[in-house]
Amino acid sequence: MAKGAPYLPGNTPAPPSHFTCSHQLISSGWEEFGEVMEKDFCTTSRRFWSTIRRLARGKRCSTDTVYSGDGVLLTSTRDVVGRWAEYFEGLLNPTNMPSIVEAEPGDSGLGSPISGVEVGKVVKKLLGGRAPGVG
Repeated sequence: MAKGAPYLPGNTPAPPSHFTCSHQLISSGWEEFGEVMEKDFCTTSRRFWSTIRRLARGKRCSTDTVYSGDGVLLTSTRDVVGRWAEYFEGLLNPTNMPSIVEAEPGDSGLGSPISGVEVGKVVKKLLGGRAPGVG
């Protein structure tokens, strides 16, 4: 579009093929980033903030179209990064957490309490006799 020419909807030139390819790569990169963030809760916070710092430092990459929560197109990198921060904050800090309901005695559906023999069998099945989660 020539400089100073009026903008007419539907009258914009098609983007070059390298733009479409890089647009798809960037989209898939953000999708993969989101999937990794959802799967790996142990390093999620560290990875998220290191990515935010890296983007804020100046290692700029072109971004996909990002809209605010109200549906307004975000044009500045700072606004886009802020929107991603909002998204992941909502993802990692959900507001509608299910309430924990305590079970009443005898409500477990089991006929008898756990015996020492049962505990011994389970402990023997553990790797090296250690508690679960010990690496």
